[in-house]
Amino acid sequence: MTERIFNLLRSRNLADNKPFNGVLLVVLFTVFLSTYVDAVISPQFGWWHYYAWRMAEGDVLYRDIYLFMPPYFVFITRALYALFGNHLILYTLLVGYPVRVGCLLMIYTVLCRFSKPMYACLAVFFGACLSATYQMDMLYDFNPLTMFPCLLVMYIFVKFYERLKSGRTAYLYSFCIGLLLSLIFCLKQTFGITLSFTVVVMTAVIYFREYEGRRSDFRRYVLLSLAGAFVATLPLTVYLTAYGCWREFFDCIFSVGAAKGGTDKILMRVVQVFSDLRIWSYIVVLMGVWALLRVYYHHHEPRHTEMGMMLSNLVVVSMFAALLADLVAYADLPLKFHSAMTFNSLVVKWRVRVYMLLIDGGFLLWLFKAFRYFTNREQASSILLFTTLIAAHFFTGVLSTDGLEELYLVMYTPWLLVLAFDAKCPYHKLKNAVLLLVVAFFSLTCVSMKLKYPYSWQGWTEASIAPDNIRSQVPGLEGISLPDSVERRFAHIVDLIEENTTSDDRVFQFANIPLFNLLTHRQIPGYVPITWFDVCSDSLAVRVAAELRRHPPKMLVCVERVFRGGNPSGQRELQRFFECDVPLRYRCLYRLPNGRDGTIEVWLRKDD
Repeated sequence: MTERIFNLLRSRNLADNKPFNGVLLVVLFTVFLSTYVDAVISPQFGWWHYYAWRMAEGDVLYRDIYLFMPPYFVFITRALYALFGNHLILYTLLVGYPVRVGCLLMIYTVLCRFSKPMYACLAVFFGACLSATYQMDMLYDFNPLTMFPCLLVMYIFVKFYERLKSGRTAYLYSFCIGLLLSLIFCLKQTFGITLSFTVVVMTAVIYFREYEGRRSDFRRYVLLSLAGAFVATLPLTVYLTAYGCWREFFDCIFSVGAAKGGTDKILMRVVQVFSDLRIWSYIVVLMGVWALLRVYYHHHEPRHTEMGMMLSNLVVVSMFAALLADLVAYADLPLKFHSAMTFNSLVVKWRVRVYMLLIDGGFLLWLFKAFRYFTNREQASSILLFTTLIAAHFFTGVLSTDGLEELYLVMYTPWLLVLAFDAKCPYHKLKNAVLLLVVAFFSLTCVSMKLKYPYSWQGWTEASIAPDNIRSQVPGLEGISLPDSVERRFAHIVDLIEENTTSDDRVFQFANIPLFNLLTHRQIPGYVPITWFDVCSDSLAVRVAAELRRHPPKMLVCVERVFRGGNPSGQRELQRFFECDVPLRYRCLYRLPNGRDGTIEVWLRKDD
């Protein structure tokens, strides 16, 4: 065994071993994920599985039940629901985990084309850790699942242009590009529109610049892409035609724009992302320091001896072993230490600034690389296209939210970090040692943040993960790690609903948590199952409020103070229903803190 290890260390530099570092990436990410992933129950679990349950009962999307986006993610959930039912942990472990690993390996594979595999491994792992600190991050949701075909189409574009560069045809890749772009649109319309527009523009620009003599081939590639798009949209076409709900489909898709805000508000989000002058001052300082280092840098090729190679491999193995051991040990430290780390004022103060620095710096670097490419000075076309699609994906997220979604750092950060690792400068080894320390420190900090806040969103915050957590026995939540007090409260809510209602009774949840409807198989009354203002327009909210007044449901599950800070909206009618009608016509059976600034409440109609 000792001789085999010695031969491995002597035969090849492990820093350049792509399979070795790819396996390490998966191992490191799996260990990191295991610290928190089984303790996440989110409102989205209820959202998507509720739709799947209603489809299983015969409801038709758009016609019988409102859906604010194209149906393919619900179709996927419906197919999985036939296999897993309400066993929510299985969706995370058997579907969400391999999808996320696939995303990381695609980024890793592309980055290995212009960087050492060791650097690509560390960079992708670091990006994955930062993305996980996004408080709404969960493995089985439409955002991570949509990211997979987004990254896949980027990867295929790289392969497409590499084949053309080598003089070969790329007909299958062209078909797959059209197929994937249409699949993305059928998963989430904003991603589909933004990425498709970017692909069309960048494909035409780069193709005619790199392959001027193949215009006839370009038409053939376009036709094959359209054929792929036709195949991808065929299930949607068949579904809408079979149930005769084309008009309802377009009504639902376009109604979500009203919920998101006007065009001016959406465009202002783009401005706000890049409006922090402090971040740009940091970037200017870093660029100045780097320029000075480059002035004094004199490149020389180091000599590689057998002993030097062995020592280099030993350093690589020791580094990864130490990082893996730290992750395992750190996850078992007392929760009080994690709390102190999470609430450290310096970490909290700089967290968002670090994220903004990465994103703003990445956008600036992308502009620089594009300029260098179009002035014929550097940058391979395939890598430029890859990073352009990353930028398009990020901007799509900006258009959908007022805040910073760290979810997209899994794409931006690795690209920046490998460039930093590979960049030549004086004290090159010292620079990389500092970067390794940064990766280790922030990776452990991310573990702390996920243990303290596994998941947090409006009206729903998961309890901190503690060593004395138990495995839930609530039907549907089996295997999920929860504090004993939370487990008892969830079980009590389920019991209250089942004891005071029948399977034919309606239970209305307000405003975004149909999880208990799913666990008890109690239908939400009316056409709109989710009245959350982000995905429900004012007109639909007014309609729901009117239906509730005409036909009060048997029971209510609601969350306090979650809407727009009191600003007028269609949901105000729903608030009036709860403020005026509910106290008169219902009695509160149960109330518990929601982990933020309100409560989760269960109300039963008084005349029953």
